[in-house]
Amino acid sequence: MNEFNSIYYLHIPKTAGRWYIRAVNGPVVDILTTKKNNLINISAEKSKLSQSTHWGWIPEIDKKTFIHTTIREPVSHICSLFTHRHIGHPKWFDNKILLPNKEILDWEKEKDYMMDMLFENKLEYSNNQSKNIFFYENKGFKDIVIKRKDPDKDLLIKKVKRINKIFTFSETEILNHVQCIYEVLEKMNMNIEIKKIISYLNNHYNNSQFLFNEKFNNEFSQNVYMVLSDKDKEKLKKLSPLDNYIYEYVRNENNV
Repeated sequence: MNEFNSIYYLHIPKTAGRWYIRAVNGPVVDILTTKKNNLINISAEKSKLSQSTHWGWIPEIDKKTFIHTTIREPVSHICSLFTHRHIGHPKWFDNKILLPNKEILDWEKEKDYMMDMLFENKLEYSNNQSKNIFFYENKGFKDIVIKRKDPDKDLLIKKVKRINKIFTFSETEILNHVQCIYEVLEKMNMNIEIKKIISYLNNHYNNSQFLFNEKFNNEFSQNVYMVLSDKDKEKLKKLSPLDNYIYEYVRNENNV
């Protein structure tokens, strides 16, 4: 029997969250609703008030809320945040690197410029992005970010443990939406066979909804990641020590 009366996707920026909301969270709610469970989709309710999906640790969460989220390896995460912020930079558009069927960026040639951009002060917004969402409260029109110079790691892990299901970004690339849906339902103590999930999706959804439509930006961020040396990656990792702490904790817990 399902012990939850609401479900909430904790959306950390640049972790395939919009795809996940559309391809996993939505179908889970619909499948359970057909079984006459009064499951409140908090993410959908919040969307009626704001186009943003990064609501953080909201007051609507209670003991009967099923929370799920996706997290990302910190360096890859920073690369994605970087490309998201600078994808329209004039220098790169001048080189036609982002326009379809045009010249591709020579990453080695541009590496020094890219590294300067990565490490300048503008990158502060990416510092401990996952941690910020865990400590972020959205109260109506007043957004409050709980800032701590040295956050209590025990409190951080307590919040991580409260989350019922955590996928890493790399898992979402490997697993298809059906497997993700199945694992979420399993965590909710709803053991529904995969073939029944597939049948339901085929009857109620357009398959285009499940396509990962951020492939282009993802490939761009992967190119940034691949050109980084081990020394570069270690330097970037130090920008987000708490995100790294969360990520390693989850990997160990999930045996990823």
